[in-house]
Amino acid sequence: MYILELLDISHWLHHIFTLDPDEPFKTTAKIVSMIGTVFTVGTTFVTKTYPWLRAKMDSRSVAKSLGATFFTPSGIERSIRYYIPPNCQTLDPAGSEESRRIHNVQGKLFDTLDNALSPSSR
Repeated sequence: MYILELLDISHWLHHIFTLDPDEPFKTTAKIVSMIGTVFTVGTTFVTKTYPWLRAKMDSRSVAKSLGATFFTPSGIERSIRYYIPPNCQTLDPAGSEESRRIHNVQGKLFDTLDNALSPSSR
């Protein structure tokens, strides 16, 4: 029974992936649907699955290194997944300077602090 089901599935897959040059419309429709499926699966992986998996792995790493005594695993995972790295800039964001005359330099806050506090910058 199991072997018959496998043969039936393989026949079905062979029918789907076989391109017939005598029927160009069906061939084109099959190719377009295959490309659409690959694009959809790839987009879903990049936008949904990879960030979720990355946050899961990072939260386990944080829980192991800090110990999850103060925070729940789901809280750690949520904090890591939705973390936005802070930025800094040389100009006041309130806009007291004339912005047309001064070039605003922006950078990542922690990289800027590391550069400012490094022994080579003293």
